[in-house]
Amino acid sequence: MHALARTLRRQLADGEADPETLIALSKLLTTHVRWEERELLPLVERLLSQEELEERATVGRRDV
Repeated sequence: MHALARTLRRQLADGEADPETLIALSKLLTTHVRWEERELLPLVERLLSQEELEERATVGRRDV
């Protein structure tokens, strides 16, 4: 993902992004987000209490 982002950044600096790079990055990001939704978040919810989840939900937020 990082390599594709670097490639895209270089392409944009040169004035045009290759559609294949955009498609590849899009697919990879979608796959990653779906993995987080199906695997990572349910695991975190099982391991942390409601109070711990709520504490972490506001970490780094400026509007809280």
